[in-house]
Amino acid sequence: MDSKKQTNRLINAIGTVAESSLVFYRAAIGAGATEGEATRLLQAYIAAMSFGKGQQAQNTTAQQREGQQT
Repeated sequence: MDSKKQTNRLINAIGTVAESSLVFYRAAIGAGATEGEATRLLQAYIAAMSFGKGQQAQNTTAQQREGQQT
C-alpha cells in the first residue's frame, strides 16, 4: 500500500475515533456525568477501542490453547 493511501486511512481512522468519542462524551454528560467523570469515561472508552480487540484476541488464543491441552 502506498504512503498516500496509508495516510488517508490513518486520517479517516482518527476522524472516526474523534466523532465516536464526541458522541460518547455527550451521552455521558446527558446521562448526568460531570465533566471530569465524562472525561475519565471517555479515556476508558478510547483505551478499550484501541486495545480491547487485542486483549480479546489474546484471550481467545489462550482459551484455544487451554482447550487443546485438555
